[in-house]
Amino acid sequence: MNLRNFQQQLKSDNIEAFLVTRNNMYLNQDVKEEENQLLKLSGFSGSQGYMIVTQKKAWLLVDSRYSIQARIETNEKETEVIDIKSFFPAIIALLKNQNIKTLTCNPWCISVYDWENFAKKGINLVANENILQNVVIRNNNIFEHKIQFTGKSSHDKCLQVANALSEKYGAMLITSADEISWIANLRSGDLEHSPVLRAYGLLSKQGVLTIFADNCNYSNIRPLSELKDELLKYTGQTILIERNFTPQKILSLIPEGVKTDTRGQNPLTPFKLMKNDIEIDGFKKAHIRDGIAMVKFLHWFEHNYKGKTEIDIVKKLKEFRTEDNMFFADSFSTIAASGKNAAIVHYNPKENCSSVIQEDT
Repeated sequence: MNLRNFQQQLKSDNIEAFLVTRNNMYLNQDVKEEENQLLKLSGFSGSQGYMIVTQKKAWLLVDSRYSIQARIETNEKETEVIDIKSFFPAIIALLKNQNIKTLTCNPWCISVYDWENFAKKGINLVANENILQNVVIRNNNIFEHKIQFTGKSSHDKCLQVANALSEKYGAMLITSADEISWIANLRSGDLEHSPVLRAYGLLSKQGVLTIFADNCNYSNIRPLSELKDELLKYTGQTILIERNFTPQKILSLIPEGVKTDTRGQNPLTPFKLMKNDIEIDGFKKAHIRDGIAMVKFLHWFEHNYKGKTEIDIVKKLKEFRTEDNMFFADSFSTIAASGKNAAIVHYNPKENCSSVIQEDT
């Protein structure tokens, strides 16, 4: 669906304004191109931004990293780009300036925390998960991140977090892909740059972890449709939910009789942040291996840059990195920019528009 068709849909459904995020049900994670509704509607390919779309107008809000890029990638006749310092205050200001009273959004793509904040500012939020439907998430390349790299088994991590979980909770719901990947010692190769497992988890006070995700080829991962039935086991008990990482939609799926707390302290995050000796040693070795690849590349570049394009540089650097049998993926698209492109903070070249490297650029 392009922007004009989307606006026509808003008109047909009598929707005043719609908030478009870059999220799917795994908030603040990388998304595939086919999952990226922000890209589809605006053409903007950056890693962070929000759109407010009405029946006649559209605004794209970006921070300073994407000020130039957003204006290059969007159609100024369709979308007005607004530079901001902080997204939430800027969105609120725009809504008030345009006298927008009701804001519709996909409840899978906005956190409990953000939903609460909009409500506090007097914005009437309406959930609509049909007009911009979620693309099917697939997890087809799941593998174990072995203990030789993690330094601690998933079983031990689960017990450690469960022991730190307040006695008032029967379980905690884990909706952050980063956190479920860490505690389960599982990874996935489905995303180009982030090897996270896109799944939810329910960790009991006894340290038992149950993982839920659709379209998996890995044993012991249950379909997301079974999450509600699992939650029923905690009727009369309270479930801890991390409001920053949990989609608003999840609250509507909690069975009657199961209490939730969205303001309690998440005990998992501090353990994930505190790296053990094996993890620290792994970081050091990875930097050394990548440093070797970079030195090889810089030597090659010094003698071979003439006539090469930006995309040639990207491919050659990856070639040196992949010579190491421990290489898995780039952590983000390589920023290889020359000339005027160097002014674009998160620039990465494409096959069909890649500048030739010039002297002193």
